[in-house]
Order: sequence, then C-alpha cells, then structure tokens
Amino acid sequence: MRQTLKESLKSLAMFLSNNPLAKSYYKGQGVIFMLHDILQDTPKTPDPYRNPSVPFLDRFLTHLKQVGYAFVDLDEICALLEQNKPFKNIAHFTLDDGFASTYTNAMPVFKAHNAPFTVYITADYINKPGMLNLDQAKALAKEPLCTIGGHTKTHPRLAKLREREREC
Repeated sequence: MRQTLKESLKSLAMFLSNNPLAKSYYKGQGVIFMLHDILQDTPKTPDPYRNPSVPFLDRFLTHLKQVGYAFVDLDEICALLEQNKPFKNIAHFTLDDGFASTYTNAMPVFKAHNAPFTVYITADYINKPGMLNLDQAKALAKEPLCTIGGHTKTHPRLAKLREREREC
C-alpha cells in the first residue's frame, strides 16, 4: 500500500512538473538545488542531480546565469517568503551530509560564480573518511558565501518528534 502511494505521488509530481498550467504558475519563481558529493571528474555512471562533477556544476551555474537566474542565500529567500514579496528567477544550492568535496570541489566553483550555498553537516561525520575534517568545516564557516546548517544523523520526521526530542 505504502509503495503504491509513493508511486502515485511520484507520478503526480512528474505530471505537474510537465503540465503547462502548473509550469506557467511556477515558472521563474525560484529553485533550491540539493546536492551531495561533488566529484572531481565525470564518473562512468553519473548522477548529475545529486553528485555532479566539477565541470558539470560549473557549466550548470554558467547556464543559470545566462538564462537570467540570480543566486541568493537562504536568508534572502526566507525574507522574501515571510514578507510575501514576489520573486523571480532565483536559485540556491544546498549540499547534504558534509562531504570533503564540498570544501575541495564545490566551494571553488560557487566562489567563481559568486553563488551562495548552504552545507548541512552531520556532526558525527566530521573527520570520517571522505567527509569534511574539522579545519575544512571551520574554513567553510568563515566563507561569506557559505551558510552552515545542522543535519540529522538518522533522518527522523522532525514534525513527529516530541518537543524534547527536537531540542537534542
């Protein structure tokens, strides 16, 4: 039953994303891209939607600028939403988990394009193989284009947690 519901919702989302009426309503408002590991080179089986290569990410940011998108930080997006102000063609990038490639591969690309980005770091992953070390995390925290966010360890449904559990 649950799998059928997931598939139905996925089909509905795909339909709406390709539906001309939905496209005309949402077109050009803004987008937040969620990425994970940024690879130095294109792998044999690329997943550019979550794990793009440096060249792909660079070309993609160039393309977004060429078609009129502005890169904004999350605070600006939140302010626009809270003030109910209209916005158009804005983009933001988030990176999940705290992979070391966020510092070594992604940050130079975002800096070259003056594109703000947010890194959601799982504290237990710091200094683990392939993940940010403490010095890299501190350097990201000092980078003006970077916002650091917390990432849960187990992906619980936060809205369903008791208040005390959410505080921990």
